[in-house]
Amino acid sequence: VGFSHAWGEYKGGRWNRFEKIYPLDEGDSAAIRENIEGVKDIATIYETWGGGKVRYGNTSITGVQLSGCSENYHSIQGISIAEGRFVEAGDNVNALPVAVLSSKLKEDLFAAEEPIGKEIVVAARDRAAMETIVPEVRFIVVGWIKPRGASNKDERMRLFIPITTARYRLLGFTPWSGLDILVQAKST
Repeated sequence: VGFSHAWGEYKGGRWNRFEKIYPLDEGDSAAIRENIEGVKDIATIYETWGGGKVRYGNTSITGVQLSGCSENYHSIQGISIAEGRFVEAGDNVNALPVAVLSSKLKEDLFAAEEPIGKEIVVAARDRAAMETIVPEVRFIVVGWIKPRGASNKDERMRLFIPITTARYRLLGFTPWSGLDILVQAKST
């Protein structure tokens, strides 16, 4: 569930552009949980697609997908932690500058070096003027995830941060880009 991104929805074999977009907020998550039977869990997400720049020492990588997320996002998505931890509730409550790396980003940014506890610098593109990079924010790496396949070749360059940190420190106060909902199958 989400607001189906700005370009619209796929229907009838083609993309249809929406006339009006209705952003999501905290109330939507609560309303879904209260009013839809079988909802086990809901994770919130705010993502930029390829608009991030991440730097560690002299290594800088552009085109990183920045994913501000709730602490339960990894469990709903089936993301496994390789080392360290994922975003936690306290990180979101306090909008802490902590980061979890995709395995591809870890490999390309750190090579064989251990990333946990290291400081990285992250910048995002301004949503209003896509060519402008918002001032850099420093993050501490608290974990990295296992690759989904046998190799990193198909993994995306992705950085997971608390959704509150994304909204208040890095990307500006914007609506969520989606809700991932875990539902319990109805028993027959």
